[in-house]
Amino acid sequence: MRPFVGLLARARSRAVFPRQSQIAVLAELDIQRKHFGSSSVPPSASISYRQDGAFLTLAHPTLASPYSFFISKSKPISHLLAQIQEEAPTIEHVAIYDVERANPPDGVNRPLRWARATSAEDVLSVALHKGELLIELNDVQVPVKLPSLEERTQPLIDEIETVRKELAPLETRKVALDAAAQRSASRVTWFGLAALCAQFGLMARLTWWEYSWDVMEPISYFLSAGTGILGYMFYIVTRKDYTYEAVKDLTITNRQQRLYQRNSFNLEAYRNLKAREGELVSRLESVKREYAGQQ
Repeated sequence: MRPFVGLLARARSRAVFPRQSQIAVLAELDIQRKHFGSSSVPPSASISYRQDGAFLTLAHPTLASPYSFFISKSKPISHLLAQIQEEAPTIEHVAIYDVERANPPDGVNRPLRWARATSAEDVLSVALHKGELLIELNDVQVPVKLPSLEERTQPLIDEIETVRKELAPLETRKVALDAAAQRSASRVTWFGLAALCAQFGLMARLTWWEYSWDVMEPISYFLSAGTGILGYMFYIVTRKDYTYEAVKDLTITNRQQRLYQRNSFNLEAYRNLKAREGELVSRLESVKREYAGQQ
């Protein structure tokens, strides 16, 4: 039975309630009508977090259905309060309070009201540590529940575990292929050393045994000039300085690409999963920092 109907029935039943009880019930009915309107559904509020920010979900008898309001952390709470009054014009007064109560000289404990100019980020930071704040709607203070650290982090942890399970077999294959590419690059590096040693030996043989320095000098010059030309060509193609380390890195990269194609390794899927994992870990750490001061 709806509360208003029940209260009215109790007020009219003289056989059940004495005169004083009827007056009390009618007074309670008048308070409910004043605060909640004609609906029997009391107001409720909660704050939830999504990837794009924090949202206040508000249900009120004057609203046709629950509304979700985006909380802009960079703006004062007056921006949020204005949104609420715009959607529910019958709510003449709206304010946000901290659950902590002050001790004024009159001895009446009252919740601390947040100034309208306070940034939403500061209000949320304090409220997260306490798990709750209050929103006042036409002189009725409604508790606003906020999610705990576990409630916000557990979905992220579950998603990270799911991504890492998908990533594990790709990671294993990539490590094996990268090791093979590294071994291949090492062989190329040793081959380059052997070629330089062979060139040195050949030039020495031709200079002192087969011919003379008069013959080999121009040959040596052209070999040096040719090496410089090759180094400049390397820079034009790769946009990197011609160094032994750069040549080795280029050799490893080319070998990796060939091994990935030969073994049908989906590098794009691997990179997407790694990027997703990094994004989720970053969001998890960000959420933990929001609750860092919570005792």
